[in-house]
Amino acid sequence: MRFIFSSILLSSILGPASASLIRSAMGNPENDFTHYLPHARRLEATDATDVHPKDAALRGHRKLVTLHVGDPTMSGCSASYATINEALSSTSASDITIELCEGVFEESVVVEEPGLKLKILGQGQGLSTILAPSFNASAVVRAEPETEVVLEDLTLNGGNRLIAFPPETIPPRGPFVQGFYCDRCDAKLMRVEIINIVSANDGGPWADPTTPGFIPYEDFFSFGVQVTSEPDVDAGNKVQIKQSNISGSNRGAISVFGPVEVEIVENTITMNPNPDSARFPFQSDGIFTFDAVKAKIIKNTILNAVSGAPASPFPGIPPAPLPLSSAIAVDCPASGNEIKENILVDSDVGITLNTASNVKVEKNTISNVEGGINVETFVFPCGDEEVPIARNNEIKENTITNSTVAIGVRNSEPLDFGQDPANSIIEGNKIERNIIASSTMAAILVEFGQDETITDNQVVEPLQPVVPTEPPV
Repeated sequence: MRFIFSSILLSSILGPASASLIRSAMGNPENDFTHYLPHARRLEATDATDVHPKDAALRGHRKLVTLHVGDPTMSGCSASYATINEALSSTSASDITIELCEGVFEESVVVEEPGLKLKILGQGQGLSTILAPSFNASAVVRAEPETEVVLEDLTLNGGNRLIAFPPETIPPRGPFVQGFYCDRCDAKLMRVEIINIVSANDGGPWADPTTPGFIPYEDFFSFGVQVTSEPDVDAGNKVQIKQSNISGSNRGAISVFGPVEVEIVENTITMNPNPDSARFPFQSDGIFTFDAVKAKIIKNTILNAVSGAPASPFPGIPPAPLPLSSAIAVDCPASGNEIKENILVDSDVGITLNTASNVKVEKNTISNVEGGINVETFVFPCGDEEVPIARNNEIKENTITNSTVAIGVRNSEPLDFGQDPANSIIEGNKIERNIIASSTMAAILVEFGQDETITDNQVVEPLQPVVPTEPPV
């Protein structure tokens, strides 16, 4: 029960929608809110004292420069610029390194010019902090297509900003603050802390449901890190997120959409579910990939990926069931995904493979969950496939304790949306050498599937060791 569930839930409330519309809303490069954002610096000629030609080809050869930013009155800081944007506006170089002193820099940075490389180096997490400005920043750092960004040893702080747009200027799909947003860029985040990223339609005149233009569930776009790519176009973008800490993100810590190659390694993620689910009827995932992403998700620790409890609804809008959150969710992936050696605790579901094939799930430790590892299909097929398919996934040598169902193979929504389970294909999945302890309903539950290989699993104190059911004929 995943992202598509949310899109259909949204359509049932606000009108017709489809998976493609939701996908385009999440990844559409035309969703550019920076014209609403007076504090976001855009790297264009009008912003630069040394002219910045829009066409990178006019630069001739690549120019490299290192600039120092901070308060020069502080011990050990020999900076020439007080802000990052001041430093960026001082140069026409196409390969820029910003070295931050210790301090808090209240600004947002938008890296827009194609071909631009920007590296921001801090003094360490909590020592060098880029803080979202107090009014209307779409992201602390935002990278546009064909740019390359490296962030190391710093903190991105969303500031728990509750953005208040006047009703007449509400962006088409709602305001949001993100830690790092990458639209068809190449990026590397190393030892970065991302904190206080919230989704909320509080704090403004449009929070009143009677206000014209009110959008009750517009606020599901806020993520600690969001990476997007143009649907169905593989531009070869690569993103690495390593040894970083993300907390206080109530929608999702790391979300990746569209064809892109990503490595998410040795991060610590602590989710912060929004307690007011009347504003937030969506899952709160730790790591979520969707639509032809090739991901290596290795040695991460993820805590508290849970959906909020239903609360009092807005006037005229009934409460809705909440989809389950996952510490790691992989939907419609490209071939070659790996999910290995992660520690996943206190979540609705540890790992969800949704309409996914050829994914390796190995040596993960999962505890205190409703579902340990789910292999399932949702309503819509992926890419050019005619039906939803989950095939040839390998679930090996995982340890799952304190679950309702440790490993489930199922068709996720056969009834709610009128889907005929016979139109889905779940087959050839291997469940081997897993250790399962204290599952209250079933250790391995096969509700829908055929030719599954279930061998050499060690089951300790389950209510029901293995419960297979035949698919409908």
